[in-house]
Amino acid sequence: TPLRNGLLDESLKKNNYDVRDSDIDYLDRWTQFKTEWQIASDVTFHNNVYMMTSNRQWRNADGYTLNSAANTVNRYEFLEIYHDQEQYGSRSDLTFDNTVFGLKNQTVIGFDVNRIEFTHTNNSPYTGSSTVNAYDFDPGNWASSVATRPSHTSKADQHAFFLEDRLVLNDKWSVAGGIRFDHIDFSRDDLINGTHQERTFDALSWRSGAVYNLTKDTALYGQYATATSPVGSSLMGQSAANTRLELSTAKQYELGVKQTLQDGKGEWTFAGYHITKNKLATRNPNNTSLVEQ
Repeated sequence: TPLRNGLLDESLKKNNYDVRDSDIDYLDRWTQFKTEWQIASDVTFHNNVYMMTSNRQWRNADGYTLNSAANTVNRYEFLEIYHDQEQYGSRSDLTFDNTVFGLKNQTVIGFDVNRIEFTHTNNSPYTGSSTVNAYDFDPGNWASSVATRPSHTSKADQHAFFLEDRLVLNDKWSVAGGIRFDHIDFSRDDLINGTHQERTFDALSWRSGAVYNLTKDTALYGQYATATSPVGSSLMGQSAANTRLELSTAKQYELGVKQTLQDGKGEWTFAGYHITKNKLATRNPNNTSLVEQ
């Protein structure tokens, strides 16, 4: 909703200033094949092979500015964007039930591999504009003088190794921890200017925590965890400029309680947590065209 002199005008807040034929369309498919093999009484193998495809479209007028004196709304950035993505992967792990110094212990060792192929199509630089009355108007149709065409493709090959362990100290206490290492080979091809970019990302994350059983159905827990993620909403769709940036990092503290009700017929969780993220992309205040971490 466009603002009037920087403030919300209650008489405008329910008006939809988008074009008549605006569209948001998602078609996602996810196919999985899961395997579980009890190799021995204390060793279990799990595998999940999957294929995901996603086809998405956005078409709309994306910007609105109110002319307070004339009571008109200027609509601009008539954009059309397509995302076409395929992902293939396999996640495998071995679970070992054993003892450590006479204490019950469970260890999980796993490997994750996947490939993502992504094509971004748009009508950048998103030209097109129109002006309508703020209260009584014909929405009109979407129109742009720039053709919608593929702008770039991206590929990512990811390999990850992870290890988790849970040690039961006694009837009340247990401790758990895990570590994961990710290696990503990423490439981006600009289909407009013909440039090619390649990056390699390595990321190590870990977590540790403890559980205290108040009763057989109620447990208190606490954990500390670290994580990594792409700077934007996804690695595949980020701009050429953001491709040079490092992965963002995060850490989280969490405390909570879980309880199972009526022999497993229900459960509830209450948790408090604090998350800190670093290496986020932000505009340089002295040069707003420059994005840095």
